[in-house]
Amino acid sequence: MPSLSRIAVPLLMAGAAIALGWYGWQRSDATAAESITIAIPTQMSAGTVFVARDKGLFSRQDLAVTVQSFTLGKQALQSVLDDKADLALVADVPFMFARANQQPIAVVATVFASRHTMALLGRLDRGINAPGDLAGKTLGTVKGTNAQYFLDKLLAIHAIPDAAVMIVELQPEQFDAALRSGQVDALTAWSPLLTRIQAAHGANAAVLMEPDMFVYRFVLVGKKRFLDAHPERVARALSALADAAASIQEHPAEAQALIARAIGLQPQQLAASFRAGDYALSLDQSLLLSLDDQTRWAMKRGLIRAGRVPNYLDAIDVRPLALTQPAAIKLIR
Repeated sequence: MPSLSRIAVPLLMAGAAIALGWYGWQRSDATAAESITIAIPTQMSAGTVFVARDKGLFSRQDLAVTVQSFTLGKQALQSVLDDKADLALVADVPFMFARANQQPIAVVATVFASRHTMALLGRLDRGINAPGDLAGKTLGTVKGTNAQYFLDKLLAIHAIPDAAVMIVELQPEQFDAALRSGQVDALTAWSPLLTRIQAAHGANAAVLMEPDMFVYRFVLVGKKRFLDAHPERVARALSALADAAASIQEHPAEAQALIARAIGLQPQQLAASFRAGDYALSLDQSLLLSLDDQTRWAMKRGLIRAGRVPNYLDAIDVRPLALTQPAAIKLIR
């Protein structure tokens, strides 16, 4: 099958160059900065946004960026859906749910993909040392997010049936109290919450991570109306994030300290989960495969209406990334 990056991207670049006249890359110093609002979760996943903001990389692209901060990516997504932000950084599961609900949004790039950020945090004194110990336990998660998807996959690969556990819906601000009080024996958590709760429970904390099973993926999305009206502005935002990713990989210690400060941790607290290579812009087949799998999972769970898995190529707008990093697009039609 032909590769989208080999065929469609050059055509898109040529068309965009004609339509835009490469306006974004030829801007004069006298041109006023254009505004853009990006909603993000205060998590490691937003590392490129933190770096781009603090190093003035958005300004170099003649962008005046307003950053809205939330606890969860799905809250950031809601800001876009409510027309309070132009772009949002959100995990792929909430994006999948939004598309299932016919929301007119599209992905412009994956900006973060980590195998060391999501985990199940349990109490040793409740007999949790390994995934096989979860049978008969009460587990907490945030429904409608990657946390719920991760938990279901964890139970499935360790052959723990649904009937063997009790699932309790929690909000992030309830995590520590629920674990401390014994309301739950374990819960799904991610950095920085994972790090904070693990530190609070000290030697009694068991962290169960499955790096070969799960990728904690965050994508940058926007309403199609905005993306159609401002492809060049979005492309410049992606260019700033690409520069930020390059800076993270070239200066990882500096980036680790900057990101840790942005999410309220000490740099050494980020060491276990920080990987400079997790920060890179892409649009590749792994995103499509993940969205397909999540959709089947949500249908099986009755979380969305059963039916055909949609063609998620229709939910991806390659135009902005084609203008900035065409080699990062590796999609197959």
